[in-house]
Amino acid sequence: MKKSVIILLIVAIILCLTACGGGTTPDSASPDSATADQVAESPYHLVSSVKVYQKDAAQGFWIPQNTTTIEYDKTYPVRFTTVNEDDQEHPKITACAYTFDEENPLTRVDTVNTSSAKTTAEYQNGRLSTVNVTSGAKTSSTVYQYGGDDDYYTLALTETRRDESGDDPAVTNEEVDSVIVTTQNGLLKTTSDSGVYANWADGDKKEWQRLRGIYTADYDDDGIISVMTGDLGKDGKRAEKRFVTTRDGGRITEIVEEIPGDDDSWTQLMKYEFAYNDTAITPMRYSLMMNWFLAGGDNQYYHYHWY
Repeated sequence: MKKSVIILLIVAIILCLTACGGGTTPDSASPDSATADQVAESPYHLVSSVKVYQKDAAQGFWIPQNTTTIEYDKTYPVRFTTVNEDDQEHPKITACAYTFDEENPLTRVDTVNTSSAKTTAEYQNGRLSTVNVTSGAKTSSTVYQYGGDDDYYTLALTETRRDESGDDPAVTNEEVDSVIVTTQNGLLKTTSDSGVYANWADGDKKEWQRLRGIYTADYDDDGIISVMTGDLGKDGKRAEKRFVTTRDGGRITEIVEEIPGDDDSWTQLMKYEFAYNDTAITPMRYSLMMNWFLAGGDNQYYHYHWY
């Protein structure tokens, strides 16, 4: 991901082995899937669809924006279909093709029907290693490093290059994100992101700068983002966002995204409604899946790491 989920969300206060072919699935089920005995009772299942709403502050009601449905093969997402409410005749379809080494994925290639963009994710021992994206004249590559034995990265190195047309020089961006991670029972508890970046055109000097501020996130007992905060440097500015969850039998059915309003109140921005299939997964994988839906489609780590 261009930045960690923390940066993507706060700075903006802000899923084939398929009919298209190209891959094979292992004979066994995903190693992260839950046992049969756990299926009936576990609240941690694969999401089958998510409907997104935006709040009309003036009228005080929720306006439907889009619905994404997900198709799976042995717990691996192979097709995402997103239908916008204002353009239901032209859905966005993302197809995912995998290669495997026994139980673990080696690669995943995503293509989208609405653009020429192609994304290739590579894995080592089941953990996300690199993500490479090509889209027209723009290419980017992110390398993830892990400071422990768990699945949470602590360093991301990203290079993005845009070849300009005509006589304009190519532009390169490099970024290093360092993340301090704390966990509880194998699930995320807190993360804190800081780093440096450099932007330059061919022929210019590369100069490193610190990212503006430090971005932190707190997670609930299920490892799902609850509060995100950005302390934005010497000027004392602060960005904040929280996610309020509704559960039924321990399973999340709705999440509302809020930002601070006036007089210590909170203003509702977005709402996510979730439906599930009958496939149970581990608590860790469930948390990564839910965090991706909250982070949005541009968040590479959550998108490609929960498979």
